[in-house]
Amino acid sequence: MTSLRCHVRKYIEFLNFCEGQKGKPVYEFDKDPDKPFIGASQFKKIVSLLKAKKNIILEGAPGVGKTFLARKIAYQLIGFVKDENIEMVQFHGGWRGSTDDGNRRDAFQSE
Repeated sequence: MTSLRCHVRKYIEFLNFCEGQKGKPVYEFDKDPDKPFIGASQFKKIVSLLKAKKNIILEGAPGVGKTFLARKIAYQLIGFVKDENIEMVQFHGGWRGSTDDGNRRDAFQSE
């Protein structure tokens, strides 16, 4: 019974979330006047790869549009434009997580 109660609670939370999204601008790559610098087929391929693999790494010099593209991909995945639902993470090569007790991953050290 507890499992059912948990599922019902999550379903209600999901419905409330969806209700709160009504009226938000829907994101469609094909109709975006401020499209990223790539074609529609390449954009759709990136989105489908991200759905399958769960992560991607965007690399390039500063100012080439990595963050811009990442936001557009996020909008496509969530279906609407809402920056509060997007969190950016920077990856720095040559750095790895270090642990004190095997459980913490909040300290980093250079390799």
